[in-house]
Amino acid sequence: MTQNIISQVIQNYLNNIVRRPGHYLIASLNILRLLQTNGINGVKDLISLRLDQARQRNNYFEWIKQFDTLIKPTLIKEQIADFKLKPLISVVMPVYNPPEKWLKIAIESVRSQLYDNWELCIADDNSSNLYIKTMLEEYTKIDSRIKVIYRETNGHISAASNSAIELARGEFIALLDHDDELPNYALFKVVECINDNPDVCLIYSDEDKINQNNERYGPYFKSDWNYQLFLGQNIISHLGVYRTSIIRRIQGFQLGVEGSQDYDLALRFIEQIQPEQIKHIPYILYHWRAIEGSAALSPSEKLYPYEAARKSIRNHLSRINKQAIVSSASLHINHFHRVQYKLPKEIPLVTLIIINLSDFYTLNSCLEAIFATTSYANLEIILLFDDELNTNFLSIKEIIKNCLNPVNLILATYNKKINLGANLNQAISLATGNVFCFIDTSVEPLTKDWLTEMVSIALQDNIGMVGMKLLYENDTIAHAGLILGLRNYYSSAHHYFDRLSVGYHARLILMQEVTAIDGNCFVITKNTLLNVGSFNQNDLSQCYFDLELSLKLRQANFKNIFTPYAEASIGLRQNPCVDNIYAKYNQADFDFIKSNYADYFVKDFGFNPNLDVNFEDFRIAFPPPGLINDRSGLVVDSKFVKLSNTN
Repeated sequence: MTQNIISQVIQNYLNNIVRRPGHYLIASLNILRLLQTNGINGVKDLISLRLDQARQRNNYFEWIKQFDTLIKPTLIKEQIADFKLKPLISVVMPVYNPPEKWLKIAIESVRSQLYDNWELCIADDNSSNLYIKTMLEEYTKIDSRIKVIYRETNGHISAASNSAIELARGEFIALLDHDDELPNYALFKVVECINDNPDVCLIYSDEDKINQNNERYGPYFKSDWNYQLFLGQNIISHLGVYRTSIIRRIQGFQLGVEGSQDYDLALRFIEQIQPEQIKHIPYILYHWRAIEGSAALSPSEKLYPYEAARKSIRNHLSRINKQAIVSSASLHINHFHRVQYKLPKEIPLVTLIIINLSDFYTLNSCLEAIFATTSYANLEIILLFDDELNTNFLSIKEIIKNCLNPVNLILATYNKKINLGANLNQAISLATGNVFCFIDTSVEPLTKDWLTEMVSIALQDNIGMVGMKLLYENDTIAHAGLILGLRNYYSSAHHYFDRLSVGYHARLILMQEVTAIDGNCFVITKNTLLNVGSFNQNDLSQCYFDLELSLKLRQANFKNIFTPYAEASIGLRQNPCVDNIYAKYNQADFDFIKSNYADYFVKDFGFNPNLDVNFEDFRIAFPPPGLINDRSGLVVDSKFVKLSNTN
């Protein structure tokens, strides 16, 4: 049976896993094993995604029950009265033949907003169902804030949205589909964000899905602004709020990208503003209706938006003069995207700085893996070694001589009288390359283009360290970007997840900005490293040079990037501090970093505050820190006991 046939047969079943997780869980695991045995990884990816959704769904029901009910709306009204800024928010809604029930609920969700300085701008795209016009006319009589324009021809969603925008008088535009819902505090949180950030131009929130029985599931607790992740998926999506003047400047929605019109709008919009003018609200402010035929129910319900999205991404990259290939992020999950930046015509010389503080055998294995897999053609090697070890350099030179491309070998002795940072800085002084790749001998690359992938990213603007996906010997995740604050220290995102897992909302298969990068293998340009003063050789005794460099780069506004498209296996660590999740090896070094970069440990921008900091698997926090003023203790906000709508 072919993979396509299996995919078709099992697709409805996969959707049912989300609807009835308990009933399908054991059977799903059995099918997972069967498909893995037969090598059908595409269906495995889909099942993995659905199983993760099922696990989150059960937790989310309880989370909503405990924490997601607004019990004192008068307190919000009092806060609104104190706002200095009370802008008019234009909610834009294109309408075309929605079921009467869902359209009414969508409109009522706007009318129920606790923040009342809004207008609802509706464009009916020549709906054929007669009840649409009747209902809309009734609403314009009931509420003067509701405006409707009736299009004479059907122009599809982009044209209809532009017609609705023509009605807008507000300083900001919020986008709402004709069958979705807003919780009644949504616009309050938006205006609160505007008051806290008067220069904000683009606001987005967390979101979830809601089915035909008004059951909510599938929450997406998002990262703060993360440009590289945004190129892989539209993290803005719902609820998206845009400054109207810029919407008009870029002439609204573009025709010809229907199905991905919101993504295209956001891509063109961010070209007009600065990253600091984009703000994320870590609250569920949008319920995306999952009904038959909608992308919310299953991305496979609509296939045409994905190529439209990739077309928009290509156009965006072209407009900002970036040369890249845009494709599907996975062969088997079509609705995420991969950007492969192109190397310049003159490929830069890369200096591999190999740290060998163990023995010849691990060094030999590392070199063999590098030369067996690496397609990058312009290399030199600096071997930083402990001269007390019995290292067979004749064998090493034989390995290098057999390499397809000529490689220059430079030997540098590790001086035990100084710390690792000082030794690395000495090695750097010997390098002639414009790009550095630091790699421990425990690392063995698995993909031939691993270095090409990492170097191409490092050469982009304002990029700091570029890290890869590191795997333990049992094919589970050792490193996929470091999150600070986990377990009160730091850890890898998705630690111990399966190599083929898609991760939380596909974050294991998408390139993204992260706070910190593991030091066992990373790439950085020479100019960037020298810009921040290279490695710290004064304040750390033996540990955390990679973590300190990561944070020093972020402090200087460089972006550290994790790419899942470069993979390597890793054995036992040679330097125990590099994989030190719980800071057991040198508390003084860790305390120095935490005291100098304290803010990064309080809130990691890539880890939503509604997720549990005691785990690396992105599970929901109980209680959500939206109820907490101080992350170190449960201090309940005096204004709220529970947060959400009164539905």
